[in-house]
Parts: sequence; C-alpha cells; structure tokens
Amino acid sequence: MKTKSKIAHNLLMLFFSAVVNSFSIEDNLAQDTTQNKKYEISGYISNSQYAVFDRINNPWYTSQLIYNRLNASAIIISEKLKVNVAMRNRFNWANEIVNSPIFYNAEPSHTGWIDANFDIAKGKSYKINSEFDRFNVTYEYNNIALSAGRQRINWSQTLVWNPNDLFNAYSFFDIDYIERPGSDAIRLQVFPTEVSTAEAAFKIDQNKKITAALLYRFNTYGYDIQCLAGLLEENDFVAGGGWSGSIANRVSFRGEITLIHPKKSLNLSNVTMLSSISFDYTTSSSLSLQGEYFFNQNAPKNLSSDYLITYLSASGNIKNLSPSKHNAVVQLSYPFTPLINGSVAFLYLPSVKGYYMAPSLSYSLAQNLDAHIYWQTFDMKFDNFNPHINLIILRFKLYW
Repeated sequence: MKTKSKIAHNLLMLFFSAVVNSFSIEDNLAQDTTQNKKYEISGYISNSQYAVFDRINNPWYTSQLIYNRLNASAIIISEKLKVNVAMRNRFNWANEIVNSPIFYNAEPSHTGWIDANFDIAKGKSYKINSEFDRFNVTYEYNNIALSAGRQRINWSQTLVWNPNDLFNAYSFFDIDYIERPGSDAIRLQVFPTEVSTAEAAFKIDQNKKITAALLYRFNTYGYDIQCLAGLLEENDFVAGGGWSGSIANRVSFRGEITLIHPKKSLNLSNVTMLSSISFDYTTSSSLSLQGEYFFNQNAPKNLSSDYLITYLSASGNIKNLSPSKHNAVVQLSYPFTPLINGSVAFLYLPSVKGYYMAPSLSYSLAQNLDAHIYWQTFDMKFDNFNPHINLIILRFKLYW
C-alpha cells in the first residue's frame, strides 16, 4: 500500500505542477488565450440505484453507487507538449456487498503495468475506490505525435464488438464506464496526408505481457480503410483490417476483421477469425436504427460462471468479446422530445441459446443535469447452469 500511495502522490504532484506551470507561462506566450486554453478541468458526478433479481417475485439485491470523474489537461511550455490526467472515484454500498451479484460494478479494473487503482476504504457493506485511468504526456511536432503513459488507443470501427481494438477491448454492457479503459503504452502517430495515418503502439499489461502493433489508415472512394498487424499479449500474432463509410450517402457501413494465430504453433489450421459488420441508418423523423453481426471463431467451448462475470463486466482482450460463435444485435433510439430520448437494444447469442435486452429512457432535467433509467436483462444457457439476470438502474448525472 505504501508503494501505491507513493505512486498516487507522485501522479497528483505531477498534475498540479503541470497546472501551476501552465499559469506561470501564460503571460509569456504570445498567443490568444481565448483560442488556446492553457488548462482545462471537467468532470461529472452520478448517483445510481441498482436493483438485481432473477425473477420479479424472488429476492431483490440492491446497491447504491456514487460515481465521480475528474478530467484535467494542461499545456506545458508550448502548444507542442501537453499532459493529461483523469481519475474516477466510486463509492458503492449494499446490504452485503461482498455477496452481491452486482458487486463487479465496484471491483477494481486494474489492467495496466502500473497499478493505479486504490481502495480508500472497504467493509462488508461498502467500498470506496479511486483509479487513475489516464495519465499521459503528448508531444506534437509538425505531422508527428508521440504519447506515453496511460491512454486510450482506439482502433475500432464498429460499435458493439471491436476485433481491431487490440489495446483497449471493452464490454458493451458496462454503461457506467463510458470513457472506456486505457493502456500503459507508448504510441507514435504520423499523418502523411490529411486523410491518412500511420501508427505504432507498444503496451505492457498487469501481467507484464507486451502487445505491440502497427496500423495504417487511409481514405479512398469515401471509405476509411485500415490495415494492422502485431503481437497480442506475447502469445498470438494478429493481422487484420477494417473500414467505415456509407452506402448511397444514406446508410453507414462499417466492419472489422482480425486473424489470430498462436505464436507457439506454425500450423495455419490454428488461425481463428474475429469479424464484425455493422449498419446504421437515421430516418427523416430522427429514428436511429443500428444492426451488427459478430463472428467469433475463438468462442470458448466450455463456459463457466467466472467467464460470465468477465464477459459482462470487462473483457480486456479481443479473444473474450463473446461466449457465442455467432452474435447479432439490433438497436433503436428515438428522441421523443428535445429533452426525452428512448432506446432499446436486443442482442441474440444463438450458440449459448441466450439473449440480452436493454431498454432505456433519458431525460434532460437541466443544461448539465440528466436522469436515466435502464433495464438490462440477460438469459443464457451454459453447460452447468442457466443464469437469468435482471438489472434495473436509476441514475442522476451532473456535469461541470
């Protein structure tokens, strides 16, 4: 704990030093500060009430989560050098949180080389947790950008399943963590033209496993095309690509393909494929429709309750994106009024005879205050058990 506390102290000192420096150099830089901010601080706080049950007449488990996020960035010395620090704080409690089926919402999400996740206090019925999920420095020079530290490296094109997202795979079901996890990584970006990008990224995870890859993205015939190749957690060679564009300027069309080959085997028959394809369309009445299909040749043959929790909370690896070989989702959203928006998602997992359904409703109470109600229901058939879960969430969220 002393080592972790020292790391937290050093990170905080680094951030506050950056902010102070940004103030001190502001008068010395011949720049229009209305156009170029030297620092920026933002965030939000939310209060969520959870209720989970399998059948409505059976016992309900309840939990409360106060969730706070702080984002800060500062310009150091000049516009070329920037520092970014962000953290999230969670205060979760229930009647007996250790045995609560929704306790994973308060569990640490430490996946990086540096453990920046801290339990401030915890007991049988509560837990207070803080996590630095962004702390990085970026240097930009002409058409080159170099960043180091915990950051999000988003290579995905599709919206639900992202087999191209080698560094930051995430769970579609985690509605609390909209910013998504980051990686302890070094990233080099080169922009040869206005519509092309070349990237190299290097990541170390909590098990000191290395993921390294190259990506090249360009635009042709109105489509963004990308190609990538690399090493996944030192165990697998990966190669693939993706695209995003539109059909007849009306229907968005996206897709990703990733091939995985174990490093220890030279047999091409061991190659597995992950592939997603997505369409979305918005009607003249503002009804948004989206459909996506995901083929997971790497789906596990033997499923367990532990895998279910991993799948529902945060996968962290493209090899764990789904327990089903075939997957399909349909989502609809509609703004009933400028202040009220409704949506529903239905996901079908035929390989495990399962489904997921999630209607939601949001209401803007004020310019920076929103209210949300979500209902998530899961039903799956594993080898030795048949989980059926209903999760209802009522949330109020205040931004600043």
